[in-house]
Amino acid sequence: MRSIKYFLLVIVVVAYGCGAPQAVQSTSIRNLEELAVTGYHSTGQSCMLDHMMAIPVREQVVCINAMDGVPAWKYENTVDRAWTCVWIVPGNNQFLAGFESSDMEKVVRLSRGGRILELIKSEEFGSKPVWVEDRWWRMTETEFFADDAGFEIPESIPVFIYANGLFVYQTVEGIVEARNSNGIAQWSWAPAKDNFHGVLSDLGWCIAFVSSDTLYAINPESGELLWEIEADVSVMPKEIENGMVYAGGKFIKKVNLVGEVYETMELRWNALDFEVADDGVAVLMPDRLMTFTHGWELLEDLYVNPQIDELYVLPENRVAVCGYSQIFYQSNPEKE
Repeated sequence: MRSIKYFLLVIVVVAYGCGAPQAVQSTSIRNLEELAVTGYHSTGQSCMLDHMMAIPVREQVVCINAMDGVPAWKYENTVDRAWTCVWIVPGNNQFLAGFESSDMEKVVRLSRGGRILELIKSEEFGSKPVWVEDRWWRMTETEFFADDAGFEIPESIPVFIYANGLFVYQTVEGIVEARNSNGIAQWSWAPAKDNFHGVLSDLGWCIAFVSSDTLYAINPESGELLWEIEADVSVMPKEIENGMVYAGGKFIKKVNLVGEVYETMELRWNALDFEVADDGVAVLMPDRLMTFTHGWELLEDLYVNPQIDELYVLPENRVAVCGYSQIFYQSNPEKE
């Protein structure tokens, strides 16, 4: 099992109230009106917790309210050494931010309001955490671990998803494995040798495995291969009502539940990101945010900074993009 040296541990116990279940709110990309622009130069992948956007900016975490584009708070790392924020993840109504220096990792747990809840320094680096079963879980090359739980695994790539109640990851030998929280193997699947390693994504009805030139759909309960198709995937597949949709260069393709491509849309430029809203599709391309109806009729063509590469379509008719800068929009579907 792992041996990690903890140099600093500060814990603050926080209780969160539980309200009534919230109704699913609709999303819209119609008639986008710019709310605000911010100029934080993101140095990594941002994340969303409800309407709060957390952005890594070198040694800092900046959080912006996407409802109005107003910065809410900033966490700046201590200057005891040169730290770089390499990931931020949301979960349990809080953010976890991972910082690295040359020989040490620091994980900072922050409330959604920016308060420091916990600091942990260690000499061992791990994957991005995922909030699962009331715990933050992580993995190294040989182990999954949480505060009071853990299990060993074969030598693996330290990246995982949690799907259908299982931890799913890929070994260095290329085998995709699924284990429960007790470490008991539930199933395994091996892609073709010429597509040895790939990226995993949970789509609910299947696990998508994307290699260099093939898209696989795996049954999340049994590990059975449902189908595979040749595909050059540049933006990971996303779930739609009757299958999945993915981007490959200048093309966005819809694939049904049995692996048949039934719709293809050719774009002007390569897609960097896309999101499906209730009333259309938003596509981010180099220096462009373009919105379409579900029938691919162009709605709007908006200029954005060429180094913006992340797109969020949010409830309450908000849209946000992030990268070298950020732009926040409000959709007005009633406006003609």
